[in-house]
Amino acid sequence: MASITEVARLAGVSIATVSRVVSAADYAVRPATRERVLQAARTLDYVPNALARGLLKSHVPVVGVIVHDITDPYFAEVVRGVEDAASPGGYLVITCSSERNPERENAYVRLLRSMRAAAVIFAGSGLDDPALNKELPKHIKAMRAYGAAIVHLSPHALGEPEISVDNAGGIAAMVAALVGLGHRRIAFLAGPTSLYVARDRLVGYRRGLADAGIAFEERLVVTTTFNHEGRRARRRHAAGRSARPSPRSAARMICSRSARSSTWTSSGSRSRARSRSLASTTSGWRR
Repeated sequence: MASITEVARLAGVSIATVSRVVSAADYAVRPATRERVLQAARTLDYVPNALARGLLKSHVPVVGVIVHDITDPYFAEVVRGVEDAASPGGYLVITCSSERNPERENAYVRLLRSMRAAAVIFAGSGLDDPALNKELPKHIKAMRAYGAAIVHLSPHALGEPEISVDNAGGIAAMVAALVGLGHRRIAFLAGPTSLYVARDRLVGYRRGLADAGIAFEERLVVTTTFNHEGRRARRRHAAGRSARPSPRSAARMICSRSARSSTWTSSGSRSRARSRSLASTTSGWRR
C-alpha cells in the first residue's frame, strides 16, 4: 500500500503539500501542483488513512445511526436519509441495530465513542432503563467534548429530541379524525411502556378521547411490541374479542412515511389509511 511519503516523492513536493491536497484542506495550492499531486496519488493508488486523519482532526468521518430494528421500513428510510446527507461530505454511515436491548445500545455507543465517530444519531425512542440512562450521558458528554454531533429523533432520558414529530399531537389528531367519521370505541395499539415515545403517544390517545368527550377505557389499550410478533399478537387479540371496537389506532404508525394504520369495523372489514410524516436528518455534521 502506497504511503503519503511515496506520493510526495513522485510528485516532487513536500509531505505537507500532499496532505493539504488529499484532505481538501483550506490551503492555497497552485493548480498545477495540485494536479501533479492528484496524478501521483492515482498512479500509486494512494488512499488516505482515515483513522490517522481522525487523530489529527479529533474524529473520524463516521456517522453511527442507532436503530431499534434494522428490518423496520421506518428505520430503513431514516438511514437512507442520513446516507443521502452524509455521503456527499465523505462520511461513512454505520447502522447499529439495538433490538431495543439497553446493553446492546450502550455497547454500540461506547464503540462509536472509542472510534471517535463524527456523529451519532439515535433514530429510535429512548429506553427507560436505569443502567443505560446512567451510562449514556457519560458517553454523549465525552463525544460532544471532542466535537461530535449527537442527534435524537425521539424522546429520551435526557429530554426532548433535536429532530422529531409531535407524537402526542399526531395520535390526538388521528383520534379526532376517527371520531369525525362517527367512531366512538377506539382501541389503541400501544408500544412497550419502556419506550418514552410510546408513553407520549398514549398521552395523545387519551387527549384525543378527552377532547371528544369520550371516557378512557383501559381494556381498549393493547400493549405489545413493535415487531412482527407484536403484530401477530394484536391480530390474535382482535380475533378473540366478541365485541370489537370500531377502529384501531396504531401507536407507532403515525411516525412512519410508509406506515399503514389499519382500522376494523364491527363487520370485520378492514380499511387502510396511510400516513406520511418524518424523514428528517442533518445536512451538516460538526467537523
